[in-house]
Amino acid sequence: MKTHKILHGITGVSLLMAIGLMTNVRSAKANANDFNYNVATVSKLPAAHLYTDDGVFKVSRLLVAKSDWRVGQVKIMNGHYFYQVSSHEWLRDDDSYTNFSPQNVNNEGQLLGTIISKAPVIFNNSSRSYLKDNTRFPEKSVWKVSNVVKNKHGEYFFRISTNEYISDQYMRSSRPLQNSDVKYIADFGIVDNSDSNKPNNVTPVNNNDPETISESIYSAINTERSQRGLAPLHHHAGLMNAAATRAQEQAKIFGSVRPNGQDWTTILTQQIYPHTQNNYNEIVNYIPDQNSTLEQIVALNMLKFHNFSSQYATLINPDFTDIGIGVYLNKTANRYYVVEIFANPGK
Repeated sequence: MKTHKILHGITGVSLLMAIGLMTNVRSAKANANDFNYNVATVSKLPAAHLYTDDGVFKVSRLLVAKSDWRVGQVKIMNGHYFYQVSSHEWLRDDDSYTNFSPQNVNNEGQLLGTIISKAPVIFNNSSRSYLKDNTRFPEKSVWKVSNVVKNKHGEYFFRISTNEYISDQYMRSSRPLQNSDVKYIADFGIVDNSDSNKPNNVTPVNNNDPETISESIYSAINTERSQRGLAPLHHHAGLMNAAATRAQEQAKIFGSVRPNGQDWTTILTQQIYPHTQNNYNEIVNYIPDQNSTLEQIVALNMLKFHNFSSQYATLINPDFTDIGIGVYLNKTANRYYVVEIFANPGK
């Protein structure tokens, strides 16, 4: 592969126009229409430093701004994507932009998680404690997830280091979770009955009533369906009443079993919903108290749909025509429970 000369700055710093295995393609914005291979364009002015194979900053090696570089491998280190531009030199994602999606390169099947909060809370399973850390885990940083744990409250935790986990409140997965990704540990992440030592565990200070939250979630669900070319779901009074009851029941026992030990479907009597084909499904979500604004509640609820394949499959199921949404705020535990019942009355 052709290489080019290296220009030396007056301070001894090397400004690279092309290096090693990779080729500088030309000084123009990387665009999928321009190149039929992966390209990263340096965005940092006046130049971007390179990094070693281990993610160590190289003081004397830089790429000039607006130059385009053919990319070999892509890997994740310290919450960032790194693009290989020579045998042992890498360009970092926040110093560049690309004409491809980095999560799709060399990461087939690998579960990744992106921080979606400016103040993520980290759970340390060794010390069984919570800590805010937006220095090591900045918003939009990407992390390899080695496994996922679900607890009895329906909260999911993504493992991003030996003893550190981030809940689905603060992280979005790169693909919908499969059953094989998740291990169930009932009391994982639960330090005491009230989770009182979680940062910012305070009573919500909003005036959102359950009906307002329900209507906003309903709108978000139909917006998502519309984007997929699907017909909107319709409110059904019986399903709304059933979902409201089921949301309250979550405070007693979380999941698909009712407090009396019966399956959740027993609430769908002929008087509540005239089902004839057993075509229905229930989605149960747990929204932590830290996300107490209306926008946060709706966003987190929709995030859970995207994170979990079975939930999203229900949301975009064209066979469902009716929906009931129940929201309950457990003031003792300071958390919301959201139940959505999707159904089709059949013929």
